[in-house]
Amino acid sequence: MRSEMEFYIKPFTKHEDTLLGTNILFSILADSDLRDLNSIVHEVGGTGLARTKFVSVKDGKQSAYKIHFIPEVNENLKVSEIQIKLEPVSSQRFRKHIDNSKYLQIHQKYTNIHATAIFDKKLNLINFFSNHETSLEELIQNKSGIHQLKKWLKQLFNGKQISEINLKFIETGTCSLKISSSGFSTTNDSVCVNIEASGSDNILTSHSEGLQFNKYLLNSIPADIVLWNLDHRYIFLNKNTMQDDELRKWMIGKNDFEFCRYRNKPVEIAIKRREAFNKVITRGEKVFLEENFKTSGGDIHHLRIMQPLTDYNDHIKWVLGYSMDITPIKTIESRLLKMKVAVQETMDGIGVLNDKSEYIYVNDAHIKMFGYEKPEDFLGKTWHMLYDKAEINRLEKEIFPLIAKNGRWVGETKGKLKNGKDVYQEITLTTLPDGGLVCICRDRTELRENQERIQTAEIIADKITSTVMITDPQRKIMWVNKAFENTTGYKLEEVIGKDPKFLHGPETNKEEAKLFSKKLRLKIPCSAELLNYTKNGIKYWSQINVTPVFDEHNNLKSYISVQNDVTALKNAELNTKNALTKEKELNELKSQFVSIASHEIRTPLASIQSSSDLIQMFISADEIPKDKIKRHLEKISSQIFRLSSIMSNLLTIGKINLDKFSLNKNEVDIEKFIQKIIADFFTINPDGRSVKFCSTGKKRKSDVDKVLMSQVITNLIGNAIKYSKDRSGPEVLLEYLPDNFRISIKDYGIGIPEDQLAHIYDSFFRARNVENIQGTGLGMVIVKKFVEMHKGIIEVDSVENKGTTFRLTFPYV
Repeated sequence: MRSEMEFYIKPFTKHEDTLLGTNILFSILADSDLRDLNSIVHEVGGTGLARTKFVSVKDGKQSAYKIHFIPEVNENLKVSEIQIKLEPVSSQRFRKHIDNSKYLQIHQKYTNIHATAIFDKKLNLINFFSNHETSLEELIQNKSGIHQLKKWLKQLFNGKQISEINLKFIETGTCSLKISSSGFSTTNDSVCVNIEASGSDNILTSHSEGLQFNKYLLNSIPADIVLWNLDHRYIFLNKNTMQDDELRKWMIGKNDFEFCRYRNKPVEIAIKRREAFNKVITRGEKVFLEENFKTSGGDIHHLRIMQPLTDYNDHIKWVLGYSMDITPIKTIESRLLKMKVAVQETMDGIGVLNDKSEYIYVNDAHIKMFGYEKPEDFLGKTWHMLYDKAEINRLEKEIFPLIAKNGRWVGETKGKLKNGKDVYQEITLTTLPDGGLVCICRDRTELRENQERIQTAEIIADKITSTVMITDPQRKIMWVNKAFENTTGYKLEEVIGKDPKFLHGPETNKEEAKLFSKKLRLKIPCSAELLNYTKNGIKYWSQINVTPVFDEHNNLKSYISVQNDVTALKNAELNTKNALTKEKELNELKSQFVSIASHEIRTPLASIQSSSDLIQMFISADEIPKDKIKRHLEKISSQIFRLSSIMSNLLTIGKINLDKFSLNKNEVDIEKFIQKIIADFFTINPDGRSVKFCSTGKKRKSDVDKVLMSQVITNLIGNAIKYSKDRSGPEVLLEYLPDNFRISIKDYGIGIPEDQLAHIYDSFFRARNVENIQGTGLGMVIVKKFVEMHKGIIEVDSVENKGTTFRLTFPYV
């Protein structure tokens, strides 16, 4: 028997010898067969429908083939190529084909014959009329058929009203016959019968009752069902396939190309359906076709099944098509595929075992974890292949009872690589309903070795007093030694996974910390000195030295940090620095004090001395000028008050520097308190000006130290008067706000130069535009200190030659 062959030809040739020379088979065909095959080529090329042909050849021995002609159809229903497949068939199958062909010829001969026959009482045929040139003997060739006919005629002559008789092919030997009586002659000597013959029965048209029943049945099935003839044209569509009655009627006699054009659907649908239809015709078996449609509600998937329908002689007469919605199945399939990809691509090894402990699935990670190359190394084998006897014994005696009881077990196992080396895994075993197991494992060999090395390092690190910290490449803490816990107060489990920056606090130098982080990102050894905070908030200084650690591929693995507590050294350094600063400030204060003493103190003393000498001289005179003596006594008193004020300020500054002040707060009516200060000290001024006062908001009381607050307000109002001579008088505004109160003291005087505003709270500082006005440069230092002691805020706005405003804001308590 020859093997199956296939090749391709171009269609539409006009020559009789299209197939000659194409294959050695065709060179030995009979001329009639060759003409038939060429005719089929032209038919297939013109219709785009597959066809088959049985041929027999004699090349030393008898051989038979079934030849398939399968067209390739484009979107315009044009055939660009025809595939010819030669399928060897047995002689028995070929003979059956020949017999069936002869049978079909007989059926075709007797299709749609109508005849009238007249019989006498002796059942002799008197006359026979037919629409074809045939006789009754040709229609009923078998004796059984003749016997059935005569029996029926005899019953008619005996008066039995049997209207008709049906003879099947097996009884006639030719075709199916329907014979019915049309009446007797007037003398009752003869009977006239009508004979109807058909070559075959169409499943939808042979009987009206069967037609209605079949349509009802097919329309009731909740599935898409259609029938095509051999020209791939619809001869039936049930209602589930197409709900629109008019469109369903229109489809009868149409093909899918016409339907796609009519409904503006992609022609690829029709092409794929034609390809599937042609496979059914040539293979004589079911063909499956998946179709995907995009809708507003998402993708819809249908499985189309085309199945040949044959007559009782096994000839394909129709093609049945039915389909089902497989969208839910495709959705599940898509999810399963994603799950499979996820399982296959995961870094964890995954294996599935059956109830016999044999592998039925392994992913790539599982294969590589044990040093193997392909799934076949595992499939059908038990998990025992991966362990030595001792570990197998431990798992079976200790672990599997736990799995049977709990359904799951997580732990560590010691396996064997293909090359015999040990491999440690963190493993999870979960039972399946069918008694199998799912095994998920992760290689912990390197981690275990690292842990052993780390444990050795821990022992060493815990013996030293320096703080040791190991972080990962992202600078997250992996491990710290005991010295770290002792220094910071944090336990190892509290800091794992944290960035060491959590130790920083409000006074940590942010710029220095950023610079240190930048050095770490360069992956080079580096050091820094940073202020950190313990768990209890205690500040300590660390001298930090960091070394990066790399693997064999020069990839960063970790950072090792060694830190030493240098708080004592830093404090000593700071104390020394503070002492030097204090000494410097003290020297500056001394110099400034000498300057003040030589100027501010000497000037009033000189004035007192001068007035005293003049009074002495006035007393020695014959006539004592009392008015002059009185004027100089007043001058002496004024200079003594000035000296007292200077000394008071110096003493106050001394106390401030020594932190000797404490608050003694009492509830005070702020408005009355300020009004009393103005009345006691600023009602009468030498230049005749007065201080204006007003308040806004809902009046409230507050807790203040009256002595210190009095100094603040007196000093600021006094400055406002002193530095605004010959201009409008000062204004004092008290504002009661929701959360605090504000005192504003405004003057229209000489103001403060903009470049010197920042220095007004420095000791002994005096602006360059007040050289001719008496002052010590200590008043604002005292004011700021007393305001801050009350948890207040002092602000100043000043424009030179336009005036100055001080705003003091205090909480109510």
